[in-house]
Amino acid sequence: MFNFVLGVLATIGLVMLIQYAGKNKLELNWWQWLLAGLGVLLAAFTVSSIATLFAENEPRAAQFIALVFGLLTVIWGVLLGRFVFKKA
Repeated sequence: MFNFVLGVLATIGLVMLIQYAGKNKLELNWWQWLLAGLGVLLAAFTVSSIATLFAENEPRAAQFIALVFGLLTVIWGVLLGRFVFKKA
């Protein structure tokens, strides 16, 4: 059930990105949409991994995944916002 909810949230995130790009009249190339989609998938993977590891009673591994992949996800999001979804 958790993965279903996470998939719904990821889909809502992608729809919100599409609406944001349309509202602000951003013309994005295919590779920019690919990077945005990969960013959403990375965030979903990170949250899913952390939740699964906590559910399996592996808090140390969950903290390590949160540190490594969480940091990568935040960096990816900042770079996307800075260079892909900027106002031209």
